[in-house]
Amino acid sequence: TMVKDPINDIWTIEDVFVEHGSNIVLTNGIAAQKLLSDISREAKAYLTAIRDGMNTLTITPTCTKDKRAVKSMTRFCGISKMTVDFYSFSVYIALLMIMVVHRDTLAVKSSSVVKGDVMILELHRDDVVKAVERTRMTLSTYCSFIATNLDRSTKAMQQYLQGKAIKNVIDKKKYIQQHRIS
Repeated sequence: TMVKDPINDIWTIEDVFVEHGSNIVLTNGIAAQKLLSDISREAKAYLTAIRDGMNTLTITPTCTKDKRAVKSMTRFCGISKMTVDFYSFSVYIALLMIMVVHRDTLAVKSSSVVKGDVMILELHRDDVVKAVERTRMTLSTYCSFIATNLDRSTKAMQQYLQGKAIKNVIDKKKYIQQHRIS
């Protein structure tokens, strides 16, 4: 909610900055929700494709078309671990964005630095926002081509992992895991 000057009932410069900060936080939260929705939809489609393709693996190929279908489904199943890992990392990115939104909401409300998880404090919001954007784009590309052009899907994944924002998130995650105090 906006804080107005109680005497004059006008917006101050501080009010405008607080409102702007609140709008950014809300937009970032919506981006995280969209990513979670995308992951859910794509995971469901992937599971459906696996389930439907299992019949292909149970038949004895008698012609070239059947042999190609079995080979294609075998490759499709072969990258399941990579696919599940990508979906899991995508969920991590979305949850990280939600944590950053929470951090920024507290910072906007209190106008002070929020103490908490070192990893979250050290990650800049712009890196996490870019990571969410890149994850959504890669998720779309990866899932669109996974059944028809596996090479395109894996190339999208390689390019995704080379992105600066993704590398920053991965590096921070590795650092925290290595230095976590039990």
